[in-house]
Amino acid sequence: MISRTVTTTGEGGEILSQTQRDVSWDEIRSVRREWFERTDLWMLADRFEGLSEENKTALRDFRQQMRELPQTHADDPNAAADAFPTA
Repeated sequence: MISRTVTTTGEGGEILSQTQRDVSWDEIRSVRREWFERTDLWMLADRFEGLSEENKTALRDFRQQMRELPQTHADDPNAAADAFPTA
């Protein structure tokens, strides 16, 4: 969800180089906030109850992983970006 890969391509579209950019905790917080806002609506009881059990579990797990991200990777925002959960 947070791509750190920077790709440089030539005129013909060929990949010339790929590097990893550094991210900040501010960027991670911003992306986390966006995903919490996107999924908040689905946590309302009437919406949540309409989800399949598989989707309920996936939604709960996704949000829990996002909550734990700063504690799990407290010293390295790049590691946190690389481990950012997928929706």
